Amino acid sequence: MHTVVITSGFDIRIPQQAREALGLKPGQRLRVAAYSGRIELVPVKPAIECPGLFGDGLDQSDTPGRGGPGPGEEPRFA
Repeated sequence: MHTVVITSGFDIRIPQQAREALGLKPGQRLRVAAYSGRIELVPVKPAIECPGLFGDGLDQSDTPGRGGPGPGEEPRFA
């Protein structure tokens, strides 16, 4: 377990070992919860990474950059 310091702006630095163990990246969002006298930081995963949330998977065939039409292109319907 590591000890961190809260700055005057209430920032903390997550230790490298914890960042690597959780696969955290700069800009990633974390949920913050006060729980039983402690603070918990829980990584927020994009919905696309949550299996079962959209059935067998989210169909992104009409999403630009993911196989769908780009700007100014017409959508293709089967």
